[in-house]
Amino acid sequence: MARTIAAAALLAPTTLAQPADPQPYPHLGEINVTRNYTAELNAEIEKIPERDRAFLVYRKARIAMEKFPDWDPWPTSPADPTWPQLSEYLRRNAEALRLMHEAARRPRLAAPITHEVDPSYGAPPRDLELADNPPLVNALLPQLGDYRNLLRLLVLDTRVAIHEGDADRVTLNISTMSSLAGHTAESFGLISSLVAISIHARLIDTVDEAIDADTLGFSDSQLATIDQAIAAFDPRKAIEHGLRCDRLVFQDLIQRTFTLDDDGDGVATPRIGAFNGDAGAFLPSEKTEGVGLIMAASAATRRETVAKHDEMMHQRESAVASDPWRPQTWSFDCQTEALAEDGSWRFTMVIITMPAVDKAIIGMHDARTETAAARILIAAERHRRKTGSWPKSLDDLDPAFVESLPRDPFTGDRFIYRLQAGRPLIYSRGPDRDDDATPLDSDRHPAFWLDPKRPNPPDGDWILYPPQP
Repeated sequence: MARTIAAAALLAPTTLAQPADPQPYPHLGEINVTRNYTAELNAEIEKIPERDRAFLVYRKARIAMEKFPDWDPWPTSPADPTWPQLSEYLRRNAEALRLMHEAARRPRLAAPITHEVDPSYGAPPRDLELADNPPLVNALLPQLGDYRNLLRLLVLDTRVAIHEGDADRVTLNISTMSSLAGHTAESFGLISSLVAISIHARLIDTVDEAIDADTLGFSDSQLATIDQAIAAFDPRKAIEHGLRCDRLVFQDLIQRTFTLDDDGDGVATPRIGAFNGDAGAFLPSEKTEGVGLIMAASAATRRETVAKHDEMMHQRESAVASDPWRPQTWSFDCQTEALAEDGSWRFTMVIITMPAVDKAIIGMHDARTETAAARILIAAERHRRKTGSWPKSLDDLDPAFVESLPRDPFTGDRFIYRLQAGRPLIYSRGPDRDDDATPLDSDRHPAFWLDPKRPNPPDGDWILYPPQP
């Protein structure tokens, strides 16, 4: 059902160190780095009791976990020749799985923001002197790759549990996947939010796989637990958190690249060239001063730059908070490109720091839609186990199984539910906003068309269940 968000497959960028102090430009004014954002954020994390912190336990799980074998083919069913190897691999990783379940029970991730390489990765430390107040943009996020690998281990264990008919194990693993998604969303930055959404997408796929197998004698209590796990992660809150993090990164960069006068305004200095958007890092001044001189000469003032950034971020935050079926236009990446094509370098700092939120919004709406459909499926499965047959319509669902029926993101109406070949068919009306009773005819992801000004929306429906090839 769910689709992996391509953007969430990215790992946090390798970062570079920076000089201990900003370069002074007395003829322009004084750069005044007044806030240490890393220290402020870490101080809040330190307030969380250690018994509540999941980050340390996930770290232990990652250390305990063996590297994945080079299976060929990758084991997906007992018919595969590598299936016995998978069972043995899972046996050797029982401790890593146990630690993941322990981490999942802790309420907060509490991952400190760090600029230093964790020695447990086996990589040599960077032979660079870090400042007491390093740029927030240079923070390392190695845990994102760890969490994707831990997720894969959970998925494999769940696949074996499905074939063994172990409903307790499947339920526990799905709950742990949900916690892993929620914890990942607490990591810093929009990239963490996207990785969290991709983890939750894999959870939905696993739920589909478990229901399709029809080999598990789920109790109603287990199905209720799975429903709670699906609903616990909120993709919208994840994206909102990521955007708040990106705002902090921008504020930190402003204080390092612009002067600050008594009126709260200032001008750009050659340090504006130090931020490399492609590398996602704040570079040493000796590598960037040449281009920085050119950029600073035509840059807007500090107040103008901050105002433009606030304007564009507010538009993105409003779009994230809005219901997708309400009239709106959010082709923000095109807006950023138009600002870049001005050619004046006036708002360069805004352009290179503005998050590419179009894909993030698409991913958010995709995740919310898939979550809604999965909860309808679980409610229908609970109905089937209670009555002996699938509900014929959404009106037949017990309100105790689903507190309110979710809405189609394209129309704001109910999703369409019917029985097909004796099993549920759940779908959205799709980009053309009518019931075609046929799958969407487009290579684009259905959520791409939620922007109503996209020309020529394709025919067909967004089939959410059963999973499509």
